[in-house]
Amino acid sequence: MPSIKSLFVFFVSTCAFFCGANEQKPDIATLLAKNPTFAEVKISPDGRFLAVIVFEEDKRQLLCLDRATKKTVGGARLSGKDEVGEFFWVSPERIVMKINSRSPWQKEPNYYGELFGINCDGSKRKMLFGYRKSDTSGSMLSSSRDAWADIIHLLPNEPNHILITSTNWTKDGGAKADIFKLDVYSGKLSRTGRAPMGYADIMADNKGVPRVAAAIDEKNTRHVFLASAQGEWIENEALNAVREFAAIRMLPDQSGFYFSGRLESNYTGLYQFKFADSSIKKLYSSDKIDITYPMFSTDGESIYAVRLDDAFPSYLLLNKDSPDTQVFRALTEKFNGADVVLTSQTLDGKLRIVRVEADQLPPIYFLHDNTTGQTTRLLDSFPHLHGVAMVQMQPIEFESFDKTLVSGYATLGATGENQPLVVLLHGGPYGVRDYWGYDSEVQMLAKSGYNVLQINFRASDGFGAAFADAADFHWGDHVQQDIIAGTRWAISQGVAKAGNICIMGGSFGAYSALQSASLAPDLFSCAIGVAGVYDLTLLTKEGDITRTTFGEAYLDGVIGKDQNQLKSFSPVYQADKIKANVLLIHGEKDERAPIEHAELMQEALEKAGRTVKLSEYDDEAHGFYAEENQIRYFKEVLQYLEAQLKR
Repeated sequence: MPSIKSLFVFFVSTCAFFCGANEQKPDIATLLAKNPTFAEVKISPDGRFLAVIVFEEDKRQLLCLDRATKKTVGGARLSGKDEVGEFFWVSPERIVMKINSRSPWQKEPNYYGELFGINCDGSKRKMLFGYRKSDTSGSMLSSSRDAWADIIHLLPNEPNHILITSTNWTKDGGAKADIFKLDVYSGKLSRTGRAPMGYADIMADNKGVPRVAAAIDEKNTRHVFLASAQGEWIENEALNAVREFAAIRMLPDQSGFYFSGRLESNYTGLYQFKFADSSIKKLYSSDKIDITYPMFSTDGESIYAVRLDDAFPSYLLLNKDSPDTQVFRALTEKFNGADVVLTSQTLDGKLRIVRVEADQLPPIYFLHDNTTGQTTRLLDSFPHLHGVAMVQMQPIEFESFDKTLVSGYATLGATGENQPLVVLLHGGPYGVRDYWGYDSEVQMLAKSGYNVLQINFRASDGFGAAFADAADFHWGDHVQQDIIAGTRWAISQGVAKAGNICIMGGSFGAYSALQSASLAPDLFSCAIGVAGVYDLTLLTKEGDITRTTFGEAYLDGVIGKDQNQLKSFSPVYQADKIKANVLLIHGEKDERAPIEHAELMQEALEKAGRTVKLSEYDDEAHGFYAEENQIRYFKEVLQYLEAQLKR
């Protein structure tokens, strides 16, 4: 079985779709902006079928394949405004999916709470839950509901049922959820309980009995509840003390549960809780980084490893004697140097779907047979990229203004002496970070002749509470100083030249691009802001954050209410300090960062006599969903960089 090196050689040496001798190859922006051909491959519980997401006319549809022959046996092609969302195998033949729907005026679909059931062969199609569910029985538990459904347990011992929460539609989304067993064929509901508060995540045992709830109140405070033997929710103060508590799964014997959080530690660790004596046991906690996620055994109940992401993905094996550990170790050895993810498996654990990717390798899906040890290539997510040699992503680390160590990645695509650099910033800022792996936007820039610098500035996820908290009330200064320090580090390393640098990002990354350009005006020659927030005083009044019950409290805790500071941290009020030429790109339907932000930024820059262009996408929201718009965006960025930087 090939290593990541031989897979990479295969990938760049083969040509699919566009490698005819006399055919003109599509430009790199178009190639890298295209949707994947295949995604989210999941094997059925008995191993007979594969369910695969495919993109048709910019819509996610579901294809069901016979595993042995790879022939299509069915699936779901939803018509009109609907497309396939998250999906689950609930029996050897049946799939339940969320339905995403788009408005006529917007490309990006939204989830309105509907669940749809279908057999793999396309039969027994049924709207199971939601506002369009029809039923003639007259039963309140079988009629349509103006509510959001979330699946909380697949109940493998009850193949005809799953466990869901139903949250009535409200403006702030904060209604208490009801808990139901849902018949996956008829759509009939059987009520089993209710959440103790709004915005609650519920965990149930393998019989479908709710056992743990974690909810957030209007003050943005988390409350953890345990169900008594009588089914009453009782708040647990010991678990309330666990910062960023998240219940993960019940223990194999149902005597307690696994959870993650920060328990007397700066870093998120993995723990178990026992109901009988309320004891908490630490399973793993690092002294350097947060855990990314736990990895579960074939039975889906015990944990054999945790994933960690420092510079590269790594895995800590907690149960070295487990058969699952042996399989995973063999797979990571076969695909040495790649990111290996087990996406699904059969109930008996004999067959597993494995996703393999790396910085220079777009995702490929394999089938691993535990019995024979054989690993067979199934599907490439991006077959149209065969023959395209990607650029290596290298981990970097530097000291910021206050000696804080900050990490990130450098992808070096420049070949000439000018060393043009694009500082590409992630959004968030909390709960988000840049990871090592395949990134189409990074590759688009690097393949076009630019060096790319990504910075996991303070606030970025995975580096501990102190690192994240250091961004509170410092969005406009300390966070930006990390970015500026990283850019100057790149100059010192010879991979950038002052005056030939562009800074860009989306959402919070767009905010940072403009704010950093105001703090270090001579460092950047251009700035590109995509779907950005540019006025922090407006963030507290407009957009969808403050629509949630806890949104105002969240903002008070991270940016505060000091209007003078908010203005000093807002690029709109610092436009006269910006020397860089600016490109603003924004979706007219954006509710997270309403387009008013971009219009005010454009107005402020023009008033200050700066060069600015605003490009509006009338059918997009917070980012780009339609393939045609992603292509337009990539081409627009490259055209702008070509005019601003020397290559």
